[in-house]
Amino acid sequence: SGLDVADAVLSAVGRRIVDSLPAGAVVGRFAGSKFAIILPDCDEAAMGALAHGLIALVRDTPVMTPGSTIVVSVSIGGVAIPRHARSAAEAVGRAEEALNAASAIGRGRFQASVYSAEREAARPANAALST
Repeated sequence: SGLDVADAVLSAVGRRIVDSLPAGAVVGRFAGSKFAIILPDCDEAAMGALAHGLIALVRDTPVMTPGSTIVVSVSIGGVAIPRHARSAAEAVGRAEEALNAASAIGRGRFQASVYSAEREAARPANAALST
């Protein structure tokens, strides 16, 4: 079924990601088709280089399923901690914002979270609305 194929593709992509990461990296499935990766001692330049490498790895290695060959693309959003996020919740939020920005640009993109004074000014009001 389509769900079995989707699960097989997610599993294959997840294995590729895990196998290509440096020692000490932590990977987990975050939600649906999203993975979270924590890279200790990784600066923003290294984060970008790794993200672009993962995008190419996934794109250039189709997933073989019993019925077809599937070309997969990924978009990646990243956040430097503690520079752009001071808590786990803030890091997740910033990473999701960056992922949404990457996805809005198109498939196979990387976007790092960047500081926005406007977003920071709006954050207390947004938090109040969510309670």
